[in-house]
Amino acid sequence: GGKIFDGTGAIGKIEGGMGGFFPYARDGGASWRAIITRREEDSGAQASLAEVQRALDFLPTKATARSPRWISVFALHSRQVESYGSGTTFLAGDAAHIHSPAGGQGMNLGLADSQNLAWKLAMAVQGCASPGLLDTYSEERHPVGRRILTSTDAVFAGMTSPGVLSRAARGILFSSFGRKRILPILSARAPKMVSQLWVNYRASSLSQEVLPWKPWGSWPLHAGDRLPFLTLASTEKSTTTLDLKRGTSFVLVLFCSSEGAADLLLSGLDAAREALEPIAAGPGLEVSMIVDFMLKADATAGDLCSHASSPAASALSLFRVEDSADFKQKFGLKDGIALVRPDGYVGYLEALGMKSQLSSYVRRLTK
Repeated sequence: GGKIFDGTGAIGKIEGGMGGFFPYARDGGASWRAIITRREEDSGAQASLAEVQRALDFLPTKATARSPRWISVFALHSRQVESYGSGTTFLAGDAAHIHSPAGGQGMNLGLADSQNLAWKLAMAVQGCASPGLLDTYSEERHPVGRRILTSTDAVFAGMTSPGVLSRAARGILFSSFGRKRILPILSARAPKMVSQLWVNYRASSLSQEVLPWKPWGSWPLHAGDRLPFLTLASTEKSTTTLDLKRGTSFVLVLFCSSEGAADLLLSGLDAAREALEPIAAGPGLEVSMIVDFMLKADATAGDLCSHASSPAASALSLFRVEDSADFKQKFGLKDGIALVRPDGYVGYLEALGMKSQLSSYVRRLTK
């Protein structure tokens, strides 16, 4: 129920199942896209404007369908290849998986496939990739595709199935109670789900972490997670952690909450750079430091290091966390290092004071 021609669109029950009506912003809402499920008696027939009008007639706001730019029938498929790669052949996007359009997740899924594969292919072309690096593309992305297929199938079936349980669920969802109590919860959770910000590669062979034991709960950040979003400040401008990862290089992020921890991290930076030399020589390496304490307006990394003569310390970018509570909530660890892959995911995570395994991790990536 409710208005649909207020620029927001609507999804509701129609004859034969469900219908969705969405305005195009590019022409001020003058054009709309309609996606409707068909009645069984219409199966096999050519789509018509009359069928669209019949769906519109079920809505509380009366409207007339006219001047269609494009109208067609499509059947839903849900399939996925067994492996995304074999030898020198790789599949991504719709070539690797097809599924219901529920949630509009196909584009993000295909882009993330390509982003995951691209940096690994680049290392292979450069001749610096480890023998098994390209195999991790299917290892990491196939489970994500399978989960999207499962979830979109469930959503679409729940919204369109003529079964008793599905009809009952839809009745509750679109009832007065459902609109007040259930839909707001689903609406709040939907953006994170459909944007696929939940995706992680914690179980991947390319994820390694050296973290202290936590007596209760778990650390919020793990190897395999996307680098958390933080607002940062530098001597030049405000930025975010997303801006640290705009290029195609790996990024070593040092993070700390005190000047003493900063000194310890910077004093070990030369050794870290040496371990990361195969990466620096291939896809490239950038180094940044994020600090969660006050700095002088013109502070540099060298100011925080008792070994200020270290060329590694003087060559990195320094940033200050603008929201300390946000940093603590998303990182958990106060001090440590994170090696961020070109696709924005943390490959290696190490807490300050733990025995480093960075060299062994680099061997997983490079020859």
